[in-house]
Amino acid sequence: GWSDRKIMRIRKWLFACPITVGLAFAFAGIPFYGMLFLWCNNSAAWWPDIPVAIAIVVTTFTMVSTCWDVYKTEKTSQQYTRRNSTLSTTSTLSTSSLVFWQSMWYLLSFYLTWPPYLALQYIWASGSYNVSYSFVIIATTMVPLQGFWNCVVF
Repeated sequence: GWSDRKIMRIRKWLFACPITVGLAFAFAGIPFYGMLFLWCNNSAAWWPDIPVAIAIVVTTFTMVSTCWDVYKTEKTSQQYTRRNSTLSTTSTLSTSSLVFWQSMWYLLSFYLTWPPYLALQYIWASGSYNVSYSFVIIATTMVPLQGFWNCVVF
């Protein structure tokens, strides 16, 4: 793991790099924005949706990795708590179980929000505009609800 001192030393880069990448993608897409129904849409053929798809995959991998690391750490530390029988556990759920459910709810907010919209964007990018109106409404309603889902999770 990384020490607190090392994280504090690179903390500004942990903020600056994602913001810089996000701004670069946003400015690179400006020539491709066009009107679509009631909102602006990046009307380029395929590439605008790739970062969102990558973010979903990376987030899923990160949550699985986090759950696995917490589970391994908890299993390793249990050997020390079993030796000391005077310690009592007040929690009915283990830490790994709590982390697992928090991660699953967090991922659910991503899965509710972005895959329907990505599917809609890929359908439109393929040139097929024969999409059911209800699917368009569902997909476009879920995207602004990302903040709401995060509020529910946290």
